[in-house]
Amino acid sequence: MVLFWLGGRGAKSSAVLDYSTFMQRVEAGEVDKITIDPDGPVVGTQTDGTAFTSQIPTAVRPEDLVLNLGEHGVTIAAKAELLEVVDYLRRPER
Repeated sequence: MVLFWLGGRGAKSSAVLDYSTFMQRVEAGEVDKITIDPDGPVVGTQTDGTAFTSQIPTAVRPEDLVLNLGEHGVTIAAKAELLEVVDYLRRPER
């Protein structure tokens, strides 16, 4: 029998955070940056460099989420139509 080790040395795994834990960390200032997919998946980095994933519930309004993230200094990268929400919320005339 031959076994292969596919894990690299020093490779960090991503923590999977439920939405409540994700938002608690945002509000505690522990989330540095995230990428949001319009379907809800989130991939991000905490301020200590730890990677994480989460899922935004469909019932959460993107506008409210983006405002909350911005208030806590989270850098947001968004995909597709979510970019329109982010761009709108960043306009100075709002």
